[in-house]
Amino acid sequence: MRLSSIFPATENTERVANIIGNYIGSPLYGLEPVDPYTSEDLNYNNENSRVFEEHEDPNRVVELVNTSFEGFDEEENILLGFPVWWREPSRVVDEFLRNNDFEGKNIIPFGTSSASQYSTESKIELAPEANWIGNHRFSSRANESLIIEWIDSLNIDFNS
Repeated sequence: MRLSSIFPATENTERVANIIGNYIGSPLYGLEPVDPYTSEDLNYNNENSRVFEEHEDPNRVVELVNTSFEGFDEEENILLGFPVWWREPSRVVDEFLRNNDFEGKNIIPFGTSSASQYSTESKIELAPEANWIGNHRFSSRANESLIIEWIDSLNIDFNS
């Protein structure tokens, strides 16, 4: 089975997720914050911006419109995409990870960032029962062939 979950705060994450979804024939599910981000919220250089405040407060919760998706319980592989903020997956994925049972599931994370590598360490703590497979970063310039090459390198049959 297959499931691709994304958080389209940036066009880059959505673009990569769409390429993956089309290639493996998987539906895409967006993690939509109750309070959508504006371009001002995403200004990392402004200490009063929402993303800066979220980064500074590890207990801050980003409430989602929905944390569950039809067919989730039957899925074995979850491709989890997100923008990389401060070398971590964005906080938007936290509630999704906290509110679902990942026992027996593989989480395959992919981040989008212009330059920063990232760590999933803080996210693994939110879903420790999952089998976390790698953590791949795509730059804003990643082309379709590079994305497909990564999917193929996973050696996972997403169509079973």
